[in-house]
Amino acid sequence: MSDHPTAAPMPEAIVLREWPWPNDPVRYFRARTAYVERLWLPMLGPGALVLLRFLVEVLEIHGDGAVLETSTLSVALGFGSRTQPGAHSRLDRALRRLERFGFAHRAAGEVKVRGELPVLDERDLSRLPAVLRERHDRALGTE
Repeated sequence: MSDHPTAAPMPEAIVLREWPWPNDPVRYFRARTAYVERLWLPMLGPGALVLLRFLVEVLEIHGDGAVLETSTLSVALGFGSRTQPGAHSRLDRALRRLERFGFAHRAAGEVKVRGELPVLDERDLSRLPAVLRERHDRALGTE
């Protein structure tokens, strides 16, 4: 069963927007940091993580409103050239995964992405191997 059974086909191009978090006391790490790369990887999976990091890099270099051709994006990330959701493209699946976690949102040819990800909560930390929980503690200075 698809997460978006009536999802429209991926557009030929997307307009990229940064999607900031509301002001709150949660601690965040930039998407391109070692914390996100190592500790969010088991939660998001490699496809969604590489997509997020790439999109954030584009925003950092080109700014809000950057336009990306989805076929070029898909090939650049090693997802292949198929971009139609009917074929369940890897790009579409990765983007849907980011949406499920609340790290991306797409509508009307725009994709908003979070430039920062929160610190893992206790439930997610409990699922990680000890070596990654130790890395989390080091990153937060709680060793």
